[in-house]
Amino acid sequence: MNILLLCFVLLVAAIGIFLSYPFKKLAFRRIKNIKKIKKQRDIDSWMQMSREERNLHDYEQKKINVERKRALLFKIRKEYQDLRKRKNKSSP
Repeated sequence: MNILLLCFVLLVAAIGIFLSYPFKKLAFRRIKNIKKIKKQRDIDSWMQMSREERNLHDYEQKKINVERKRALLFKIRKEYQDLRKRKNKSSP
């Protein structure tokens, strides 16, 4: 019985250490560094492009962003209309 209790206490302590603030901070820092490295690679590849390729790439990225924004606005408007319909149905 004492062995099981000791194992349980050690397990709880290990979980506490694993979830501690410094561990989270290290994990977050690692993720941040990975993103920074990927971003650096993107910049390097962008700099190696010719001027026309960069302009085409920028145009495509802007087009993608505009499509995302349109989709988001459409979704927001639809939700707003649905809320308005529900409000009108509920009020006599």
